Amino acid sequence: MIAALILGLITGSFTGVVCYRIPRNESIIFPGSKCDRCAAKIAFYRNIPVFSFLLQHGKCHSCGIKIKRSYFILEILTPVLFLILYFSHGFSIIFFYKAFVYSILLAASFIDIETHIIPDRFFIILLITGLLYSVLWNNPENWFLGAASYGLPVLLLYSASDFINKEIIGFGDVKLICAAGGFISYSGLKNLLWFYEILYISAGIFSFFLIFFRKRTLKCYVAFAPFICFSVFISEVYL
Repeated sequence: MIAALILGLITGSFTGVVCYRIPRNESIIFPGSKCDRCAAKIAFYRNIPVFSFLLQHGKCHSCGIKIKRSYFILEILTPVLFLILYFSHGFSIIFFYKAFVYSILLAASFIDIETHIIPDRFFIILLITGLLYSVLWNNPENWFLGAASYGLPVLLLYSASDFINKEIIGFGDVKLICAAGGFISYSGLKNLLWFYEILYISAGIFSFFLIFFRKRTLKCYVAFAPFICFSVFISEVYL
């Protein structure tokens, strides 16, 4: 359990780096961590997931600029998710595969929130790893059916945008749901409908509160990837 928690903390911290650098076309490996404003290098003892943020009161030690809370949230969400996976699967191939997939989904979610874009590389990585995993477990048919059945409804919804001259859903969301469907795998129409109910109900409730508290208007963009990630988790774990 401790190992899963530590792995989750490290992965969450690295995912924060991915979320910052990929939209800016920077390497996720080099250079080392540094402040966004003053460019001061962050020593390893000031880069401990969760604890460094709390001890430094969410600010850069050098210049005092506030560190984005999204990094802190990622560093909490990821180990919690890893612990849930550990209690379900132990340290197994399934654990590492699902941990990898959820890390990609979290990265896509936070990037979508910040930039309103879901990088294509996430879709490609999920498709390739999903297909390889399904072949390894002699179950490529379910992977293909999952990708097709979960992706088809939103593909039709995306196509309908041309007829009403208004974007209903972004193509990045379509691709992410397609890849997520391969991960979930097709297990019946009931589970497919449950996935979409969770997806649109959660997105609808969130949007309602944003509009109610005047944080957004009906014409504002709302990142859809976080709700896809949430729906995948609920569908995969509880259904």
